[in-house]
Amino acid sequence: MPTTVGSSSASVFRGTIWLRATIKTFIRHTADRIVSIHQPQVRPMVRGKANKAVEFGAKFSVSLNGEGMAGVDRICWDAYHEGLDLPAQVEIYKERYGHYPEVVLGDPLYGTRDNRERQV
Repeated sequence: MPTTVGSSSASVFRGTIWLRATIKTFIRHTADRIVSIHQPQVRPMVRGKANKAVEFGAKFSVSLNGEGMAGVDRICWDAYHEGLDLPAQVEIYKERYGHYPEVVLGDPLYGTRDNRERQV
């Protein structure tokens, strides 16, 4: 069956739309994208803040002892939900100092249901 000009251009148009959507999806979801040649470990972290939607750098999980000394429990260059670190941080604190902390303070991000229901 002969192809008409209208159906051919419509097919090309649909193919172009599909290709753009495929490329856009691929670019958005590329794991371990290198964003700095000088620091290849740096990853973009989408934060959703008004003044800067994307941040770069490491995330640190830090705990303080009663004397003001800081202990770094985790350093990670990837984007992750740091609220999931809380139980591990409390256990690391216990291993480091021999007892659980008197109080655990944190950003509201750490107030997940699992963290609130966990009792040490």
